[in-house]
Amino acid sequence: MSTAGSGCLPSEPGDVLTRVRSLDVYLGDQLVAEVTTPRSAKMTLTYRDDAVERFGVGSMALSASLPVRPERYSPSEVAPYLDGLLPDGWARAGLERRFDVHRVDSFSLLAAVGRECAGAVSFVPTGESLPSREVELPVLLDAAGIARRLAELEQDPFGVDDDTRLSLAGTPWKLPLVRVGVTDGGWAAPRMGTWSTHLVRPEPPDLVGLVATEAFALTVLRDSGVRVVEAEATMFGGRPALVVERFDRQLDVQGAVVRIHQEDCCQALGAPRAERTERKGGPTLAEVADLVGDMTSDPEAELVHLLQWVAASLVFGKVDGTARDLSLTYHDDECRLAPVASMAGTVDYPECPRQLGLSVAGVDDLDGVGRAQLIDEAGRWGMPADVATAVVADLVTALEGGLDPARSVIDPGEDVIVACRTRLGLLASS
Repeated sequence: MSTAGSGCLPSEPGDVLTRVRSLDVYLGDQLVAEVTTPRSAKMTLTYRDDAVERFGVGSMALSASLPVRPERYSPSEVAPYLDGLLPDGWARAGLERRFDVHRVDSFSLLAAVGRECAGAVSFVPTGESLPSREVELPVLLDAAGIARRLAELEQDPFGVDDDTRLSLAGTPWKLPLVRVGVTDGGWAAPRMGTWSTHLVRPEPPDLVGLVATEAFALTVLRDSGVRVVEAEATMFGGRPALVVERFDRQLDVQGAVVRIHQEDCCQALGAPRAERTERKGGPTLAEVADLVGDMTSDPEAELVHLLQWVAASLVFGKVDGTARDLSLTYHDDECRLAPVASMAGTVDYPECPRQLGLSVAGVDDLDGVGRAQLIDEAGRWGMPADVATAVVADLVTALEGGLDPARSVIDPGEDVIVACRTRLGLLASS
């Protein structure tokens, strides 16, 4: 088995089960904790003594739900954060098959694919080092090569293979890539020693036009002054795809990729895997708002961003949003809500639900939410009514004025424009 540049991660099926029983946890390039599995694939986490001394007891390091302390965290305490780094559904099942991991064994799955996770966290077998970043990039991928990898996502979730080891939560329909060169726009797979910089999200076969619809929504929001990721609609092998710049990756002055730590709000609130949606007992908007108030460096500004996200989701028909769609970033001693990274409006497709993943002032029917419910919901966060009214009014005005200019850049179709205008009318009326 070759280990060059791999950090000696196991690559043969079954190796993760038989050889690895503890994992070192890195935050960036700092070793901060150890994860062990004492029994039945359950995990515990213990911060290292030097990390406790460096960060201080009670400080934020890996997760708001796991403040630094010398005592070990129990399986029930660590599961929301660690399981939240792994995918669900068929993507998780595909990774489990590839690495011969039992379906409830999150520890072994992290051992197999945890070298690169969301944020700046990495998991490697105890005693081994992170893969060196001084590696030669692989051969560039052309459009046909990317199209082939997109077509193989169901067999190889996230393009994972023996050389590409990473994990992503959320929707499984995404392919991580590395942008090679700022000007030439080349692409490569994120091999050992390189970090992914972008996600390619192909259009689902049953949601024709979704890429254009989402790219349009993100363009309107950006032009309206809302903090959003950089995204571009393109084609690979005749298949539409949205190329999204990762908000947890930046380039330093030398052009090297720097990872920005982040976690979604389910992880930060310690919501168990089975309770990630509000309907299943997961976090509500009010609970997310309380978290924002407690954790962020400028709570008033971040609550405005949260209200803008809720209003935009209503306008563009993104009804499936949950606390997993909202993340906190930790960078340069600041905590902020992450930029809007997804605005895929599915509500107007046949057989797609109109029920909101996060209720607004107790209403979970898209057609039942207007300006009054938005202002009521913001009031539950402690936002004064006049402030919430101004935020909604300003956003509605900006979005209304941004539809036609954005359409000249990418046209989602007249039906999408009409639906957006109709929903904007609900937010504009008293």
